[in-house]
Amino acid sequence: MDKKINEQLDYLEELLRKVNSTLSPYTIHDELAWLLNDRNKQHIFEKHPQCWLPVRIGQDVPFFPVCNRTGAYEPAIIHFSLRMARKLCKRTEVDQEHLATIISKLETLHRKFSQDIPKPSNMAYKKGLTTRMFNNIKQYLNK
Repeated sequence: MDKKINEQLDYLEELLRKVNSTLSPYTIHDELAWLLNDRNKQHIFEKHPQCWLPVRIGQDVPFFPVCNRTGAYEPAIIHFSLRMARKLCKRTEVDQEHLATIISKLETLHRKFSQDIPKPSNMAYKKGLTTRMFNNIKQYLNK
């Protein structure tokens, strides 16, 4: 029962993310520009600290964003952060071990949110049953 509820919650979260990205009038460039503003960055960091992955470069601690302005994971922003993290691999003043863990987290998030979450098993069963019934009807009509 617990697994079934988790599957359904994951599916609902995926649907909410898709609806939000469809209805949102902001493009990825608007979201990144909004996130680069220091005041907005501080506001979203206080509200959703899980939306940022920090890495130390000398004295500075820049953050890689993984969420949009509403606090939902955004695949395009995760992809942007992953590209920036890979570019930082070439710099010597970056803590390479910590950056490697950040890159692995970003890759995991990118794999998770760039693909559709599979439908819960009961929905897949119903779809399969419906498809079989339609195929039976088609075979009957063809005779």
